[in-house]
Amino acid sequence: MYMVNSSTPRDIYALGLTWCIFLFCIFLKCGLAPLYVWKPTFFKGIPIYTLFFYVTFFYFVLFIFLVHLLTVCFGEIFYYFSSLTILFTVLGLVVLLTILCESFYLKVFLAMSSILNSLLVMLALAVPHTVDGLF
Repeated sequence: MYMVNSSTPRDIYALGLTWCIFLFCIFLKCGLAPLYVWKPTFFKGIPIYTLFFYVTFFYFVLFIFLVHLLTVCFGEIFYYFSSLTILFTVLGLVVLLTILCESFYLKVFLAMSSILNSLLVMLALAVPHTVDGLF
């Protein structure tokens, strides 16, 4: 919290704007809702074995790296701007749940389920972890 407490309001605003752009880039790279438009068409066009390799190795390693980057390297900023992360995630969940019922292909359903699982992990990371008086 040193960065946030020792900064001017202009610096905090700039940091918040930078954080929004950074979250936008992460959500776009991972294909998370609401920036998921490339993922179902990508999943539909590749063979099932390539899809298995992509989800199992590439996406898993990428997502673990991003979670580590957000919580360990940018932990202070991540938890300070958790409301922005929760807003992105809840917006993505609402959009995804409205279109999930309309997926008829297995590959598109796999794309939507990977997006949903990633959003749930992001939501679990962004919510406060301590409750006063509970422990």
